[in-house]
Amino acid sequence: LDYLGVKNILFKCDWVDDRGVNVDELGFTVVNLDRTGYKSDCFILASHAKQVFYVKDQLDNSKSVVCLVSSKCNYSNEALCDGIDEYAPLSNNFPE
Repeated sequence: LDYLGVKNILFKCDWVDDRGVNVDELGFTVVNLDRTGYKSDCFILASHAKQVFYVKDQLDNSKSVVCLVSSKCNYSNEALCDGIDEYAPLSNNFPE
């Protein structure tokens, strides 16, 4: 987007239907990636994006566990990275 010289970066994304999202007893967010939603609203501002990856649930192949990727670490200086959790479960706080 370009508004009078101010540029905003957008990402196209696939949303998971809210009815396919659960938090398990350990606090992990579990989603059903086959249940997509918000198909008419597929763009978000880059500033609102979080990088995640999905791990297949070993007990239920239709579900995946959401893991948040820490993107604030500079791997060229490993001393700065000590003590930083690289992956954490995504909380149940989804975009408003």
